[in-house]
Amino acid sequence: ARVGMLSEVDAAFSTSGVQSFAIESALKQLQELTAANLETLSSNTLKLQLNATKKTKSKKALNAELESINKLIYSKNSDGQFVPRSLSQLSGGERRRLGISLALGFSRLASVRSGLSCDLLVLDEVMQHLDDEGCRRLLTLINDIPQATVLLVAQPHSAVYDLVDAKDIVRKERDTSSVARMF
Repeated sequence: ARVGMLSEVDAAFSTSGVQSFAIESALKQLQELTAANLETLSSNTLKLQLNATKKTKSKKALNAELESINKLIYSKNSDGQFVPRSLSQLSGGERRRLGISLALGFSRLASVRSGLSCDLLVLDEVMQHLDDEGCRRLLTLINDIPQATVLLVAQPHSAVYDLVDAKDIVRKERDTSSVARMF
């Protein structure tokens, strides 16, 4: 009887027990947080599904399992149906939207799970590969996030240049840099 109970406890605390539950729970939260961002950035044309999958490590270790994250991407076709797509089938802008959505989802997940918050968000060249509409959608998303300050690094010729509240221009000349504040 005691051996049976210890086997149950062992199974509960193995990779298929509590650890697996924690990973699956975090993935579900991440998927939900990412979905909200992706809906705004892609005008509801992209969806991401995250699943934990288990694979046997090798033939030698029969009971050893390796858990990984399976990422499934869906894109809305011309009929309005979501169909599976691989990452390589996405355009540069779609990949960028997916990456930004996932990064902001991870940031929010870390904040929610740790109980800590940060009032600063730094986004360095996130506008690359986004068209003007994508830049506007990103700014809409940025305005809705909880951080009090967002430092957005972008090239002066980018579409976002005229859409932000304040600008600081960094000029590099020879071996020095200077900052000019513009509003």
